[in-house]
Amino acid sequence: MQDSTLTATEPKSINLDDVSLYINRELSWLEFNYRVLEEARDDLTPIMEKLKFASIFSSNLDEFIMVRVGSLFRALKADINEHDSSGRTIRQQLEWDLH
Repeated sequence: MQDSTLTATEPKSINLDDVSLYINRELSWLEFNYRVLEEARDDLTPIMEKLKFASIFSSNLDEFIMVRVGSLFRALKADINEHDSSGRTIRQQLEWDLH
């Protein structure tokens, strides 16, 4: 009969200060909203569902511009030079390129 006890392995040390472990909140949100738009554009989505997804996309984007981008511009105007958890400055967040 074999010993079936599990041996504990040493957990790997993770440096939580490593910015590569984090994603930018605004870019993540835009990627999510893009997926909502893709549902509206999908040929397999029924027409009324397309309308719902397009409406959600529009509402989300409107709120994003007013709230999230607006707060970044206010922080930039206030000369706040902090980095987000992904290592981006406020200016870098405002100058993203989605291509």
